Amino acid sequence: MAPATSAFQVGIALGSWAGGAALTSALNLQGPPLAGTVLALLALVPLGLLAATNRKAAPGGPGEQAGQDLAVGHPADAGRVGPAPAPSARRR
Repeated sequence: MAPATSAFQVGIALGSWAGGAALTSALNLQGPPLAGTVLALLALVPLGLLAATNRKAAPGGPGEQAGQDLAVGHPADAGRVGPAPAPSARRR
């Protein structure tokens, strides 16, 4: 927990410093939005790398579709789970 909190604090400090440096640059009031855009684009780089390394392979069996799992009713699980109990007619 402490490393995550420290990372947030470092990010806040560096972001504030970058905003101040952008304000005092030759770009004046256009500096902070430009700095924010650059930082947002830089944040997408590790996100893209993470997404590229975590791609899941499609299931290999015939008739299976990618993305199906137990939560959405995979065909291989038909009959394993009983029907939901009928709602009670009397409610209090």
